[in-house]
Amino acid sequence: MCPVALVGQAVTAIQVPPTIEPMLLSDLEAVMGIERAVFPTPWSPRAFRYDLSMDEHSHYSVLRGWMQPMPPLLGYIGFWLWDEEAHIGTFAVHPRWQGRGIGKWIMLGAIRQAIKLRVELATLEVRVSNLKAQALYQKLGFETVGRRRHYYSDSGEDALLMTLHGLRRKDRRSELAIQRAAARQRLQEQLPAVATMSIPASLYDVSGE
Repeated sequence: MCPVALVGQAVTAIQVPPTIEPMLLSDLEAVMGIERAVFPTPWSPRAFRYDLSMDEHSHYSVLRGWMQPMPPLLGYIGFWLWDEEAHIGTFAVHPRWQGRGIGKWIMLGAIRQAIKLRVELATLEVRVSNLKAQALYQKLGFETVGRRRHYYSDSGEDALLMTLHGLRRKDRRSELAIQRAAARQRLQEQLPAVATMSIPASLYDVSGE
């Protein structure tokens, strides 16, 4: 049974955790707040706006906060569809909400979208020094298949190229479904929703204060 949130006079059922949903142009302020807090060389609003408005191969999604004291956006992810490949170009979780399983839920949601688009593999780059992210990707089945020298312009750091193969195979999809169920359970246990709650305006503060 889904919990219920009260927004003014409206009563809305909430799936906990909610699924990721398409990023909107109206999300850009909150997206950029996370982008600037997480990345040393953040993307520009123009880059996001172009992909959202002009690039038919782009698929961007967000995970919205669903209870107090969550910010309006907990994180986001974007991938480009290139033939049979979904290349994940951006992925971030609000800095105050990292380490709770939210990133894994977002990533699994994007992979699920890619599977629906009939891709065979997902790829991404990750900093050599970002061991935490590498561990997450490895748990999801990504393997390191290459290294891009001096990939990051801010520091000249190398990037590892990681790939998740076999997204059309039943066994791979079954593995990911099991991981998705476990991720959902973790979030339900760690971030329980109350049966009814009044959502104040402060929930929508981009800063998460």
